[in-house]
Amino acid sequence: MPDIRQSVDFKAVVAQTSAVLLTRGVEVESVAVRDVVGLMVRSVAERMDMAPEEALRLVVPETVADAIVAAADPNGEGTGQVHSVRPVRV
Repeated sequence: MPDIRQSVDFKAVVAQTSAVLLTRGVEVESVAVRDVVGLMVRSVAERMDMAPEEALRLVVPETVADAIVAAADPNGEGTGQVHSVRPVRV
């Protein structure tokens, strides 16, 4: 089975998530976005007992961006030193 991270659809979700984050004034390292998308795809696949390729269709870039922004909030509970996230003027 090929790695889902090499698929065009996966790379598209990563690129779309990065674009959504930029519209929210946040720039995130692409490797970090890729890891979060990968984690969300794996989580959906495991919970729904489906193939990662199918789970990828359920992962929405806006939802991934919401999770990253929430995790990067310095006032959020359990957030320590946040790295790989930079504010951007829009």
